[in-house]
Amino acid sequence: MKYILIKLGTCFLLFFTSCKKDILEIQDACAVNVINAVVGADPIITDFDNLPFIDSFFAYTPKISYGSRVIFSRPVGEISFKAYQFADTTNVLYSLDELSKKPDLKPQGIYSLFLCGEIPTAVEGIFIEDELPSHSNTDSTVGIRFINLSPGSPSVNVFLAGAGEPEFSMLNYKGITEFKNYATTSAIAEYVFEFRDANTQEVLATYTLSGINYGTGTDQNINPYRFKNYTIMLGGLPGAQSAY
Repeated sequence: MKYILIKLGTCFLLFFTSCKKDILEIQDACAVNVINAVVGADPIITDFDNLPFIDSFFAYTPKISYGSRVIFSRPVGEISFKAYQFADTTNVLYSLDELSKKPDLKPQGIYSLFLCGEIPTAVEGIFIEDELPSHSNTDSTVGIRFINLSPGSPSVNVFLAGAGEPEFSMLNYKGITEFKNYATTSAIAEYVFEFRDANTQEVLATYTLSGINYGTGTDQNINPYRFKNYTIMLGGLPGAQSAY
């Protein structure tokens, strides 16, 4: 199975500007992380504004490959969203517009939209308002959560290698955990997480976060994990094991 590390920002202060009658207006905005976890999909492109099909528009739209994400700044209010495969912009892959009640974006909110499922059918979306944990300057920590986006996978338990008790239990398909803080001190070089079949306890795959203790003393800010928040995503189909 595929395991992907997704970084979520700890703080956004974003604004949109527009000109109207020569007056500069500042509007509240928010951030939307769009993640491509659709098995078998070509790179995905997005349309937040119900734009017409213009080849030049799609040519310059960010392309989201499998296992990656793009952060978009969006105005607040009711969101409109459609996703297409870059190779097929005539067919909507997924749309929030079809929901009976579309999500309402809040000022300075942080959101994640996980596109998941499998081509050609059963493409789904999980829209989440992220509640990111804070990290004190006096405590060197990283926030980590886990999401199961592997179609057809069993429920999984998440373990730290060598631990007797799971970090999280019974994570079903499309299930997501809360964030948990882990220490990023100089004494810890890495974390190895095991994803186990919840019924058989078979280790399905592992994910290693290395460089946990990188940057200590006066250069702590160069540490890739300290004071940040990450999502580890289980994707792909059972038996198709690989890692990014």
